[in-house]
Amino acid sequence: MSPRRAAQQWAVVLPDGTTEPVDAPLLLGRDPSADRGPVGARLVTIHDPDGMVSRSHVVIEASAGRLMVHDVSSTNGLVLLYPDGTEVDVLDGAVAEIVSPCEIELGALAISVRRV
Repeated sequence: MSPRRAAQQWAVVLPDGTTEPVDAPLLLGRDPSADRGPVGARLVTIHDPDGMVSRSHVVIEASAGRLMVHDVSSTNGLVLLYPDGTEVDVLDGAVAEIVSPCEIELGALAISVRRV
């Protein structure tokens, strides 16, 4: 299986249980704006009554066979939480690789990233 195909076998599970396949770049936030993400990004709205998730908060995309997460200069950043207890802070415009299934904390909410 090619690295590109392997990277496409990821999905994001939102707090409401909705599953979004990572088959294109995803721009997630309370009210994501296309001009804040890569060309062709699919806009994914996260319901956040507390307002801790930025309007355009994070991009998740496959890049060169790897799954990457990019903080889109959000107010609160994000944290990758791995099952072994490892935490990776991703702040203000930073990019990190998602190396295994994990949770991503966006403010007070969490989304799951998993293989499908």
